[in-house]
Amino acid sequence: MRGADTDMVTAVRNEFSAFLAAVPPGSQVTAMNKAAAVQADAPPPRITASNMIALGKDGTQSGNSMVFSNPHWEWHTADAMVAAHLTIPGRLNVNGMVFGASPVIGIGHNDKVGWGHTSAGAQVRNGVRYRLNLVPGSPTSYMVDGVKHEMVPTTVTVQVRNAAGVLEPFTHTYYETIFGTVSASGARPWTTTHAYTWKHSPLRVAGLNLWHLYGQAKTVDDIHAADRATQGVAWINTVAADSRGRAYRSVATTVPHVTDEMIAECTVENGILDGSRTDCAPRSDPDALYPGMFPPSKMPFQFRDDYTFNANDSHWLSNLRAPLEGYPSLYGSERTVQGQRTRAGLQIIEERIQGTDGLPGKGFTLEQFVGKTFDGREFFGRMWKNELVAFCQELSGQAGAPPQLPQACAVLGAWGGTYSLDDPGAVLYRRFSERSGTGAARFSVPFDPADPLGTPRGLNKSAEVANALFGAVNDLVINSIPLNATMRGYQYRLVGDERIALPGGGGVFQALNTAGFQGANGWRGTGGSSFVYWVELTPKGPVGKQIQVQGQSSDSTSALHVSQTRLYSDRQYLDILYTEQQIKADPNLTTKVLRSNPGGRP
Repeated sequence: MRGADTDMVTAVRNEFSAFLAAVPPGSQVTAMNKAAAVQADAPPPRITASNMIALGKDGTQSGNSMVFSNPHWEWHTADAMVAAHLTIPGRLNVNGMVFGASPVIGIGHNDKVGWGHTSAGAQVRNGVRYRLNLVPGSPTSYMVDGVKHEMVPTTVTVQVRNAAGVLEPFTHTYYETIFGTVSASGARPWTTTHAYTWKHSPLRVAGLNLWHLYGQAKTVDDIHAADRATQGVAWINTVAADSRGRAYRSVATTVPHVTDEMIAECTVENGILDGSRTDCAPRSDPDALYPGMFPPSKMPFQFRDDYTFNANDSHWLSNLRAPLEGYPSLYGSERTVQGQRTRAGLQIIEERIQGTDGLPGKGFTLEQFVGKTFDGREFFGRMWKNELVAFCQELSGQAGAPPQLPQACAVLGAWGGTYSLDDPGAVLYRRFSERSGTGAARFSVPFDPADPLGTPRGLNKSAEVANALFGAVNDLVINSIPLNATMRGYQYRLVGDERIALPGGGGVFQALNTAGFQGANGWRGTGGSSFVYWVELTPKGPVGKQIQVQGQSSDSTSALHVSQTRLYSDRQYLDILYTEQQIKADPNLTTKVLRSNPGGRP
């Protein structure tokens, strides 16, 4: 399983491959062009990860705002998340994380404001495709409203490492049109009659401006102003909260200005619009920051005193009590089925605010915020548990049923409904969940937009579900895994010969991306929860917890490579050290002073 943000990168790589595959008919096609066309046809990945919650004054017992950010990312890549604290005395003091060598904090907090990000859905990521009608005999010319237009070529040369590991120049020409950049693949070839384009969110350095402004923000109004001023980062959702007790939610990205009416009127193929008509081109708006994009006034956002939330679904249910509706569909779908983590997150938040989860009081304390968001709950497993156990008992003794099925039924009945490390039966249920899939066929009660938290629900007692249960039991028996096995022995990060037990898995807040089920070796983690933090913005400053799950160093010989993974395994998290006094009091503090030496002067 891959994480959502990893999948976002894959989706973008597929699109860029389509640009690289775009070669005019009759031109020389290189091996790299051919490989790019294959990559461009890869199926779009499914969003599966990242969570964030911003609590306002009505969502906490203290009346102080809180923020939880749990991005899921690849571990030990060039752009891996790393915990950082950026200060400019008297001007800036921001704690959080950076991507690789980024000079700004991407997710984090200062003393007044905290924020988080998740990847936006496919509508935001995918942009808009067009089909062009080409001029006969001129494959780089296209007709719009009967008028001939020329594509605008841009030739770029870069150094590429060949199979022998030697750098050599590679040159490619990109072609721009009023409908975006020409792209190609096996399914969408550039022929003498048609070419296809992708109108996408412009890639730029405005994200650095956005995060720099976030770092200086004092209120969520400042966060909103930064969003409107920059629309800075492509394909993200944002939540934030401030020390005044307000929470905020936005989709601070640029999206092609293509309305739902245009999509309905201009579609010529499945998901592809007509590139021969001016009225189908992205519209211009005087308030837009970038040509052909929706202006900031169209982006979904809301301010709340209770909470805002996202777990990779659209803007629609940022708050169960105040759905966001009426926005262009390219920002995301509304009144549609919500993912497992969205439903789990809304359940956690609503039960705690209402005080119906068995804990004292109404609203979160910081300790409850940490505990509830990382309680390992498997939403569907809890919802289906009684029905699954009853179905399991009905199947016992039937043809094809494993002889161990009655024992498996008892194990599932005793399972606590979590992917925590020591919950017996978690391995069995996870394997059943992987085998049964995630489609609507698993449910007996369909989705109702009037009850998005409660539907779809019910276990569909089908042959497919029965076979998934039989297969899960057989998988464990064949691999000598006890039916009541816990995650502690079968889910881990492998560092040399050390297996560090890890909680979580697919569909839960504590996401763990793995290399797939490996029989007796269970699941080896490859990514997932990365830099995680919980902060309370108190009148005396920020307090909270944080953890860099995969460690601070990609050097396997460094103690920083695994130390925080071990803490995470033991459900321990680091105190946030924010002030200079707190940092200097840390017994583990080491200091390294770096100085520039321009011109080689002593």
